[in-house]
Amino acid sequence: MDLDDLEIVGYAEVLNERLVPHVVPPIYRRRDDRGKLLFPPFRLAGDVVVGGMAGTREDLSHFIADGRATDIDPPIRAQADHELWIDQGMRPRYEPFDAADGHLREIATGALNRARQLLIKKDLAGAEREADMAMAADDRLADPFALKAAVAKLRGRDDDVESLRQIATVDCTPAAFDALLADLLKVTRPPASPKAAGRCFGLGVKPPIAMPLAPWAEAA
Repeated sequence: MDLDDLEIVGYAEVLNERLVPHVVPPIYRRRDDRGKLLFPPFRLAGDVVVGGMAGTREDLSHFIADGRATDIDPPIRAQADHELWIDQGMRPRYEPFDAADGHLREIATGALNRARQLLIKKDLAGAEREADMAMAADDRLADPFALKAAVAKLRGRDDDVESLRQIATVDCTPAAFDALLADLLKVTRPPASPKAAGRCFGLGVKPPIAMPLAPWAEAA
């Protein structure tokens, strides 16, 4: 079916503020017959939609009631080489692939920077929230998973750390993930406090030598 004959009336996801921004699969409606809809899964081949499940507006209402879809009003004219995503204000954005990818990567980068700063401040809830945003914007990045793993480690949840590690290493090597995690945990450690010279004598540090008193000093 040609994209020129379709418009977008919804998407096959239900999101909340912790899951955006996020790329979503569109639900199409025929422009010449508004009673006919096309649901995913399908694939796009240029300006043609291949596959999909035919349905009706009643089907869409049923999916919405079941928590499996969200409607878009007003509809969006379908176009080739475009991506549908939902921004942080829960608004649908429909942009060329390159523009959408650039916007999402920019959001992910900003969220990662904020998450790292919050982690340093030991604001674990804030760091995890920003990591979730980065992950929603671009789940191909290992950094959000490493940030969430650092938060889990600081909370003593080693099982969560391992789960995040397994997910992240689909797109990166285990060594790279472990290096990211180690770097994040390192910045959360307090700096070593300076020690007064001559006061603390640790291993390998000799105390100052006691000099004998001069004869006149003893006489005094």
